[in-house]
Amino acid sequence: MAESDDWLVRWLKRMAWVLGVVFLGMLSFFVWRAAMLIYRVEQSVAAISTDLEQVMGVAARISSQLEALTERLAALEKKSETALGMDEVEATLDAIQEIRGGRAEGDVPLTPTTQAEIDDLLTAVRRSGLKFSYSGKITSAWSFYLYLKAKYRVFRGEVTTPEDFIAKVASQRLSGDTYFVLHSDESHEELASWLGKELQKYREARPSSATDTGETGTAAQAGSR
Repeated sequence: MAESDDWLVRWLKRMAWVLGVVFLGMLSFFVWRAAMLIYRVEQSVAAISTDLEQVMGVAARISSQLEALTERLAALEKKSETALGMDEVEATLDAIQEIRGGRAEGDVPLTPTTQAEIDDLLTAVRRSGLKFSYSGKITSAWSFYLYLKAKYRVFRGEVTTPEDFIAKVASQRLSGDTYFVLHSDESHEELASWLGKELQKYREARPSSATDTGETGTAAQAGSR
């Protein structure tokens, strides 16, 4: 009976040892699998990081190329403006006015102040560097400036004040299509509103004595009429 009990104890010990070895083996296997999984994840993350760096590098190069292209387009526009010869075009417009016989019938002589304010509005358009649109057409600042100046030559007899210029020349086409200013933030503003602000800035920057003189001249002119 004692020998039978000893054999049972030894058998249980052996089974416990075998189970312990199996457990350790399985534990080692799972640890190895986890380590392999972590290694593969690290490899994938490293590969993704490399791809992202390459994509960012390509994006940086594209951005640099776009900036260079923008600068080249701006330079080309400036060259085209120079090539057009704005001074020559303006001189041609003046010559057309002279051919019409100087001051056309119905034209009203303007005070120096009024003429300076209208000239300043035209200059504000030319020097704005913005885009202008009407009837679905978008033009550059200098092109729209020439367009407005030519239109002003035609309707000069109806313009006696800067406000007349804005309302009768620089607000809309004869068809009723409104002129718009396209700002750098892609917002749109009616040209009449934008010119009104420019006129206000011009008047605020001008000495008060000049304003008083201009207003007096205008009033005297109105009285003579």
